Amino acid sequence: MLKKVFCILLCAACLLGVLAACGRDTADESSAVSDTSAAGAGSILTDSLGEKNLDGFTLRILSTTENKDGGFAFGTSQFIPDENEPGVVSDAIMERNNLIEQTYNCKIDVRFTAAYEAFVTKVTNDYMAGSIDYDVIASGISSNGLSALAGNGYLEDLNAIEGSYLRLDQPWWDQQAVEGFSIDGKLFFINGDLLLTDDERTCMLFFNRDLIEENQLEDPYALVEDGKWTVDKLYEMARAAAVDGGDGQMDVEGGEDTWGLIGAAFDTYKLVLGCNAPMVSKDENDLPIVTMLDEHNVAAFNKVYSMMSDKDHVAYLENYYRWDDWENGTKFYNQFYEGRALFYANLIGSLNSQSMQNSSVRFGVLPLPKYDESQTNYACTIDPYAFTCIALPKTGSGNLDKITFMLEAMAYYNSEEVVDLYYETTLKLKRLNADDNKAEEMLDIIFSNRIIDLANIYNWEDCIQYYNQLLVNNSGVVSFLEARSDQLQNAIDSTVELFRKLQ
Repeated sequence: MLKKVFCILLCAACLLGVLAACGRDTADESSAVSDTSAAGAGSILTDSLGEKNLDGFTLRILSTTENKDGGFAFGTSQFIPDENEPGVVSDAIMERNNLIEQTYNCKIDVRFTAAYEAFVTKVTNDYMAGSIDYDVIASGISSNGLSALAGNGYLEDLNAIEGSYLRLDQPWWDQQAVEGFSIDGKLFFINGDLLLTDDERTCMLFFNRDLIEENQLEDPYALVEDGKWTVDKLYEMARAAAVDGGDGQMDVEGGEDTWGLIGAAFDTYKLVLGCNAPMVSKDENDLPIVTMLDEHNVAAFNKVYSMMSDKDHVAYLENYYRWDDWENGTKFYNQFYEGRALFYANLIGSLNSQSMQNSSVRFGVLPLPKYDESQTNYACTIDPYAFTCIALPKTGSGNLDKITFMLEAMAYYNSEEVVDLYYETTLKLKRLNADDNKAEEMLDIIFSNRIIDLANIYNWEDCIQYYNQLLVNNSGVVSFLEARSDQLQNAIDSTVELFRKLQ
C-alpha cells in the first residue's frame, strides 16, 4: 500500500509550509485536489466520485485509537487532528477534512471509546437496543474487536452494499486486506490509505548495527536484498552475538549479558508467518481451510521453535515474567534499547516510542526472515489486536450512500496528499537513523509484503494461542495440532454458515 514513489501533489494554496519542510519543488505540479480547493458544495474532488451535495450530512466515527496517555501515534489525528497538534501529516489531514466538508457540504465527527472487550460490549449493546448513533467504527480486528462483531452479524458486508461508492479494487484500499479478510466473498472490515494506525501495527525486526560490526557479522541489509535473509541466518547471527556477562549463566537480571534475540512468546507465531506458513489459508472458493498441518507449516514451526527455545541465545518475555507485568516487561525490552540485544521483534509503531527515540543504539529495521532462500517473498504479519480497520455497523439509517461516498473521498485524498507525508517525513526522515541509507528500502519491503492469517483474526477455538502453548509447554508439534485440527475446521465452518445466513 505504501510503495508509491514520493511525488506528492499538494494543494499550492494550503500546504506551502509542508513543501518547504519537505524540501520538494512541486511548483509545476497540479492535482484533482488542488483544482477544487476553493470549490463550493457539489463540486468534483475526483472524477470517480463526481458531483454531490450531501446536504449537511455528518459522518460519525466511533474509534478506539485515541492517541493520549501513551496510546496510538496518529490515532486521533488520522480522523480529526487537534488544531494545535504540530506536524505536516496533521496539517494535511486537517486540510483534507476542510476540503471535503466544503466541497460536498458535509461534516466529519469522531469520538472515542475504550478498546477490546469494552468496545465490543458497547457496540453490541447499542445494536441490541437499536441505539447506534455512529456510522463508522474503527478498531482492531481480533476476536475482541471487529471480527467479534462480524461474527455476531452486526456489520455490513462491504461487498454487498447497493449503490456503494467504495472502490475497493483501487490502490488506496489495501488490496492484500481486501483479499485476505474476505470469507466466502463477504468483507466486513477494511484498511487502506484512509488510516495510519494499521501501518503502525505491522510486525518487523530491529537490529543493533554496532553489534553487527563488533561481531563482524554479515550485513543484514545485503542479506535481505540478495534474498538470503532466513530464519537459519537470523539464528546463526543470534548465536554469534550472544555473550555471557561473566557469571556463567545467561539471564535478564543484572544488565551484563548480551542476547542474540529478544521478544515475546507470540513472536514465535509471527516468525512462522514470516515463513509464509499461515495456520488457515483459503481455497478457490474463498473459504478458509486449516493448513497448520501442511508439511511446510510444521517444518516452519519446528525451525522457529528450535531458535525460540534456545535459552542460551534467545530470551522471550514469558520465560521470565508474566506477559502483563509491565514494569518488568519494560526492563526486559530495555535490553535492546541499552545495547544488550542484537535482534528485537516488535512493531513499526515502536519506532515512535520514547524508548527508541531516546536510545543511543544505532538500530536498523528488517522484514521478518524467510523460511529458506527458495521462498519467493518476505512476509510480515500484523498485530491483530490493534491493527486498525474500519467497518460499518448495521443501523438501517439509509445513509450508506453518503457514508461510503465520504469514506471513499477521504481515502482517495489521503492516497494523493497524506500517505507519502507520513511515510517519507515521519517514518523515513524522523524515525530512522540519519546515517542509515538502507532502512527506507526495508520499510518498502515490509509494507508491500504483509501476510494475513484469518486464524490470527477470528481466533477460532483460541487457535491464536496454539504456538504459544507449544513453545511454553514443549509439546510435540504434530500430535498437538492433530488433536485440534478438526475442531478448528468445524469452528471455521460454523462461521461460514453464519455469514451465509446473513444474506
